[in-house]
Amino acid sequence: MRRRVRVRVTTEGWIWLVIASVLSLTGVYKSINLVMLLGYAMFVVWLMNLILAGRRLQSLDVRLHYRQPIFAGTPFSYEVEIHNRSPKTCFGIEIITWSPIFVVRLDAFECLRRQKQHVIPRRGWYSFTRFQIKGGHPFGLVQRWRWLDGEYGMLVLPALGQLEVDRLQRFHQADFERQQSLPSIRRPVVATGDFQGLREFRDGDSPRWIHWRTSARQGNLMVREFESTSTNEMSVVLIPWLPETPSIEATTHLEQAVSLAATLCSTCCRPGGRRLMLAVAEECAPVIFDSIASPDCEFDYLECLALTQGGPKPNVDLLLDRLRSMVLPAGPIIVILSGFADGADRIRDELNLPCVILESARLADFDFYEPPAICQEEVVDEG
Repeated sequence: MRRRVRVRVTTEGWIWLVIASVLSLTGVYKSINLVMLLGYAMFVVWLMNLILAGRRLQSLDVRLHYRQPIFAGTPFSYEVEIHNRSPKTCFGIEIITWSPIFVVRLDAFECLRRQKQHVIPRRGWYSFTRFQIKGGHPFGLVQRWRWLDGEYGMLVLPALGQLEVDRLQRFHQADFERQQSLPSIRRPVVATGDFQGLREFRDGDSPRWIHWRTSARQGNLMVREFESTSTNEMSVVLIPWLPETPSIEATTHLEQAVSLAATLCSTCCRPGGRRLMLAVAEECAPVIFDSIASPDCEFDYLECLALTQGGPKPNVDLLLDRLRSMVLPAGPIIVILSGFADGADRIRDELNLPCVILESARLADFDFYEPPAICQEEVVDEG
């Protein structure tokens, strides 16, 4: 079904009409035929523009093409395809998508493609139906326009930061040691990976992993080295807290928490081969995606996070019930908060696995993670 073509007088067209009216009235009142004739000529030009402007808009097909994945704050390319189905040439066409595209001439049955770039600053699902095509040839005093046919939707994934795997491993070990030193939450010592070998003691290593027999034999402190599982085999739990009346600061903390969770999942999926569980404590019902991490399923993890809404009452109770009924991955649980601390403490106390709690409000304290530098909304023309 074609959208009907509408007519709009441009600002220049209104100014033209005012000048033509003044000249015509002045010529009639003062009996100056030349001035009156000039005013009438301007009216004729305006009427010609009304008749000719955008006469063949209905014969134009416009399609938008873009490829997933699209990340928040990252420029993505899209293509605008304009096809003239008429046997006659079209002139002066303007297509308004995220940015305007002006086509001076489109020959009969010609298909023109233009490449553009755009930035969407926020994650989530976007639906676009308000793109326009318009024409004001030859003078631009009057325009005919219509909405583009079709509805265009896209999923914008969370922005990704930079994660240092080795530093995250050291942070996890230090946090685990700190938890073990507290009597109220002392737990059995659990290795954070598969045993890989022995190496010399370095600053920051845990004394618990010193191999005393080998150290005595070689005269140097030797520690057990484990293959890291903190970013390859792990559980990522996101508690997307947001107040009933979100402030800019609270919304920013939620987006930072989602980006951190997305970065962890993306990093875990790149080597692949190990289990990764993502759990989001949404208000209505928790979302859990449990699979073997691989580049092929990276989009599925990021899609779950892209659609995260957040709310004042994350359903931690139901999430814990579901987690207790599952066999969790052998690695640690990374709990990411956007401001709701009680739920993280409950997860740490009730699940018998090493747990690391990361608050999005304290990202500056983490040396293993660099948040994404989200661009402001902008448009770059490649056409």
